[in-house]
Amino acid sequence: MRKPRRIYEPLFKATYFLCYGWAPADLDALLKKEAKGCDGLGPRKDEEGSTIRDDRGVLFVWSLRRDPSVFAHECLHAATFAMTDRGIRFSRESDEAFAYLTEFLMREGLKK
Repeated sequence: MRKPRRIYEPLFKATYFLCYGWAPADLDALLKKEAKGCDGLGPRKDEEGSTIRDDRGVLFVWSLRRDPSVFAHECLHAATFAMTDRGIRFSRESDEAFAYLTEFLMREGLKK
């Protein structure tokens, strides 16, 4: 199994596994090892990316290809999960926080 980029984001107190350009089998192996309550929630055959939240609120952000646009799409899903889990809904007043978190996840996920 590939080694994922595991990060903890301290402002919203969330843990993420960022899997940029991973094969579906690698994500399946990671979910079996690290995810709680996600049995059978791996990527579908037609998916290019996916964001999965386990029973603890840990987020697994995955893209099949090394395509920044697909990864950005999934990072926004992850930011939305993290923020709404903490009672923050998307609005004009909160959009900067969503943008910050999406940017942070992208920057961390694209690091070599």
